[in-house]
Amino acid sequence: MFFLKDDRLLLASPNAYNSLGVGTTQLYDKTVVYNHKRHGDFSLGGRKFAFRVKPAFPKSLTKEFLPVDLVNNVDQLAEAKDEVLKRVMERTASSDGSRLRRAVRDYGNERTKKFFERPLTASQRVLQCLVELIVPQDHVVMGMTLKAKAFDKGVAVTDFNHRCCAYGAPERD
Repeated sequence: MFFLKDDRLLLASPNAYNSLGVGTTQLYDKTVVYNHKRHGDFSLGGRKFAFRVKPAFPKSLTKEFLPVDLVNNVDQLAEAKDEVLKRVMERTASSDGSRLRRAVRDYGNERTKKFFERPLTASQRVLQCLVELIVPQDHVVMGMTLKAKAFDKGVAVTDFNHRCCAYGAPERD
């Protein structure tokens, strides 16, 4: 890329958000170019490009990057912001939490990190409780000793009482 004098870039479009199933349906006549050098709107070869300087971006569009990018840019979309964010929140529950958490950490702005913090933390807590239901007492899993103490209403009550109790089990001593 002679224009950028750098080959590190990512071509994206707000149209890609439509594939997430979160209620975005608009078609946009622009391509966003994430890069490390230039910022601004340019017309090249008869096409509109919005160059955005970003400190980090993936080498290609991924299903984990797209929701992060959508939340980063939700104010620039034509759709109803609150409805789109609500659907993104719902989709977060069914996504790969560790990969999405990494994408939020690496590519999200501060507002986006706060937006994803609650659902990602909640999904991690649910996963922890499920592991505690399945793993017998005092077993070492991935270097962590899990100590199951009791079960109540289908949720493990363990040393992580405060986490599990948020999902229906009363705290026990």
